[in-house]
This record gives sequence, C-alpha cells and structure tokens, in this order.
Amino acid sequence: MTGREPTTAPHLLWPPTADGGAPRAVTFDAGGGSGRMLRTVAELTGGAAELVRDVTIGMPGDGDVHLVAEEGEFWFHTDAAFLASPPRWMVIAVLEAEGGGALDLLPVEHIDPAPLSVRASYLTPEGVQVSPVLEHVDGAAGGGPRMRYRRDRMLAVDDADALAAAHEAVERAADRALPAGELRPGQCLLVDNWTVLHRRRPFRGRRVIRRLWFDAAR
Repeated sequence: MTGREPTTAPHLLWPPTADGGAPRAVTFDAGGGSGRMLRTVAELTGGAAELVRDVTIGMPGDGDVHLVAEEGEFWFHTDAAFLASPPRWMVIAVLEAEGGGALDLLPVEHIDPAPLSVRASYLTPEGVQVSPVLEHVDGAAGGGPRMRYRRDRMLAVDDADALAAAHEAVERAADRALPAGELRPGQCLLVDNWTVLHRRRPFRGRRVIRRLWFDAAR
C-alpha cells in the first residue's frame, strides 16, 4: 500500500467525444475527499471554476444539513434558475445513497429552441427575475447559450400559452435524455448548468448529497 488516492478516470457523458473544449457533463470519483473533488473540478474546467456555494442536502430530522431532499422525481431543471445569473457549473457529490435517485441529463441542443425564447419570471430574494428561458450571453466563462428552467417555479410574463409550449418542448426532448445512473457514495456529477438540464429519479431510504455551485473565476 502506498497511501495514494485511487485514481479513476472521469467518465465523459456530454459531449459524446472530447472536442478540445471543457466537458459539459462528467462523473468522477472523489473518494469522499473535498480536496480531491475540488482538484478534479479545476482540472475539468481548465481552472475557470470558483466555488460560490456548498450545501448539504439530507433527510428530515438530520441535524447537520442545510436543506431537506425533495421526495419523488425532481424534473429537469437548471440549478438556481431564480438568480440574476445561475451558477455556470454544478456538482452533486453523493455522501449516502441506499437506492434509486438515478440522474438523467438533457443537453440544450436536444430541445427545440423555437419555443424557448419566451420570457418567464422567477421570485428571487431581491425581487422578480424576468428572463428568456434560453438566451445568448457574452463574456462570463466564454459566453454562449444559457438556459434557465425550473418548471415548478416559473410564471408566464407575456403569454401563458407560449410558456406552455416551452414546457412541451422540454417534455418532448426528455426521450433523448442521457442516463448518468445511480451514483454511489464518493461519486460526483459535474454539469455545465447553463447548457445541460438534470433530473433526479425517485430514491428510497437515506440519501445525502453535497451540492456545489461554481461560477467563472475572476
């Protein structure tokens, strides 16, 4: 025994092959260590990621968690869709998992973009955030498309039927979702939160995770 951490290559989920850019969805082993996890995130993002939030999501009655896990299926969504700019990257690090809770991914290019120009409003700590579901942004972390989607917390701004069409576009695209599977304790999922929606299937028993948000390093 050398005392070195076991090394397991990250598993690329999206895009299908490395094209010279940063991976947009990848699973990797952290072995329960924050240091290893943060080093891997830095490597996968080319050092562009700066940690902005780290919370533990656990079970009712747990005394050392920040949030309680929602039961049932958690539909495809963007993390922190209510913020003026949602975090660029999101990591789910599994601490405990008895069963279920499989994760699926939905890249934005699998969704018909036509209905996604509709504006929606989100209630935020600072007031109401109004933004298109899908927009192009410049500057931050290289710019590009940014999708902001959380079906259960969106309200129509201009046209309720147009927002309903955006929901239908996501539902149709769900058939093309990519399975990330059930992560075991010590495994992590990193996604580009602007361009890949994620869904969690129902779980059973205990499930405790860390959820970390990263923005572009300044």
